[in-house]
Amino acid sequence: MTDDDPTRPTDHDAPVPPGAATTDTRSPVPAAPLPGSWGGDALRQVFEHAPAALSIIDVATRTAHPNAAFRRLLGYDQPGAPPLDVTRITHPDDEPATAEGFRRLLTGEIAQLDAEKRYVRADGTELIGQMRATVLRDPGGRPWAVLSTLHDVSERHRAEALLAASEARHRALVENIEVDYYGSMTPLKQIASISTPDARAIMIQPWDAAAMREIEKSLQSS
Repeated sequence: MTDDDPTRPTDHDAPVPPGAATTDTRSPVPAAPLPGSWGGDALRQVFEHAPAALSIIDVATRTAHPNAAFRRLLGYDQPGAPPLDVTRITHPDDEPATAEGFRRLLTGEIAQLDAEKRYVRADGTELIGQMRATVLRDPGGRPWAVLSTLHDVSERHRAEALLAASEARHRALVENIEVDYYGSMTPLKQIASISTPDARAIMIQPWDAAAMREIEKSLQSS
């Protein structure tokens, strides 16, 4: 694949060839201008000040153009922040999947790319983002830009992790309680399914209904 190949992945955070331009977004330095295809100042202002975190990359120049919300989300709007280097904002472990996703997008295998991945913010902390990207094409059907949105889903992931840990603790409270199962003291987890439908409830479903009475006795005495 050559640098002229339009099917090369060109996300704002996909690998950029040596010498390719990147956008210096240090405040108060203004963002790089959008590709000329975007037209007048009004549309440029809409893009720059949109409440959603947006980024556009010109397929021809492979130059990234993140808007103010995108720079703010990744911490590149703070005084003294380094330039936003598009080759370094994706977590290294997620770079191969990102490149493959954009390859499929630009070759037309998929109409829209939806992916959750880790980003590295300006201060080195990680952000989990929901990224959606689509290709903008000229009247001849040739891709001239990739437009993507980024939404921070880090809090959702933290909440899911906390819930999973809470469910595990709840299951651990009961799964090893021993039950008199036909004269043999047996751990509860071996005679029933144990689940946590929410953070305050534990559901125990014995595989043998006849064991319910002994299960109740063991739970009450535990």
